[in-house]
Amino acid sequence: MDKISSDSRFNGLIIARNKEVDIRWRKVQIFFLINSALMGFVMGIVPINVFKIGGCIVGLIITIIWFAIQLEAQYAIDYWNDKIATVENEGGIKKEGFSFEHPHEGFRYRYFSTHYLILVLVVLFTILWLILLVFFLI
Repeated sequence: MDKISSDSRFNGLIIARNKEVDIRWRKVQIFFLINSALMGFVMGIVPINVFKIGGCIVGLIITIIWFAIQLEAQYAIDYWNDKIATVENEGGIKKEGFSFEHPHEGFRYRYFSTHYLILVLVVLFTILWLILLVFFLI
């Protein structure tokens, strides 16, 4: 009976973790779309520099919010990964997809993990907004 409850807990935690990953991807898509549209608006459509400067400031604010939301989303995913690893270790589940012997073996610590690639995207947008802001201020 205990084995069934461990499997049920494991499956429930997997569903919750996968939902968090899905939500993170939706947030990435939304912020990428907003940043891309605003950048196109600032670089091409707006003829007045005051609006371009304002657009760059708004873009920087949106990118900072994106960064904070990305960190929060990764925290939530790490939370579920930790819970899954706990159930794997306690319940004797033989899947062992989330428990690692060394803490830096986890998904988040790989060089090309999704977490780091999204953060690089956020940093690139931040740099582009700063370059455009300086360019329009000169």
